[in-house]
Amino acid sequence: MIMKRCSKPGCINHIPRSQRPPYCIDHQRINNRTYDDKRDPKTVQFYHSAAWKQFRIAVLNERHHLCEVCIATGELTPADTVHHIVEIKRDWSRRLDRTNVQVICRACHNKEHKRGFLAD
Repeated sequence: MIMKRCSKPGCINHIPRSQRPPYCIDHQRINNRTYDDKRDPKTVQFYHSAAWKQFRIAVLNERHHLCEVCIATGELTPADTVHHIVEIKRDWSRRLDRTNVQVICRACHNKEHKRGFLAD
């Protein structure tokens, strides 16, 4: 496995070259905390709630942990993300609505959010 240094300036820890985000475990935690600090506290609290965790697991199991976007193109890709189609910041009432979520792989999720950022 090809290794590289963590992207945090001054850090000497090594990580796999293909790792995303490109930080060691120590700096990934800091990066996550910084990200959460910039998010709406109500949203952060929701994603850490028992209700969301139970809902997420139930949806993943119902949909067999397969990316729904990839299935539409004829591919079978394992997925571990439950994506809100209408973001909860736009419609809080649909946060636990099964018709407002899709099981999606990381690659498709990243594409979807990139598309969303370009549309904003």
